[in-house]
Amino acid sequence: EWIGVISGTKFGVDIHREFSGGNCSLEFGALGVPLIGNILLDTQRDIFPDLSFYYRDYENIKKSIILLANDKDFYEEVSAKALKNTKELYNSTKIVEDFRKEISKFI
Repeated sequence: EWIGVISGTKFGVDIHREFSGGNCSLEFGALGVPLIGNILLDTQRDIFPDLSFYYRDYENIKKSIILLANDKDFYEEVSAKALKNTKELYNSTKIVEDFRKEISKFI
């Protein structure tokens, strides 16, 4: 159901001040739906570099909402970048490969 909700939205806003596991960024990114979020969250910053802000950066958050709602080129660029970044940085093959490289240092 959640994936259906995301795919039916134009964009999302998940700009909280608390730490998160990054699932929301991954889910939006995998669908190419832009997500405005906390720059301190690795997955948010990696997938949506143009939409990542500090919690109280209200001016840039507002500007991004206006751009996503009104600037088709910006929206498409952010969406395409999210799909590319999610695939390159967070697909399961890459995650497993990176994990094996890291764990081999300790074995």
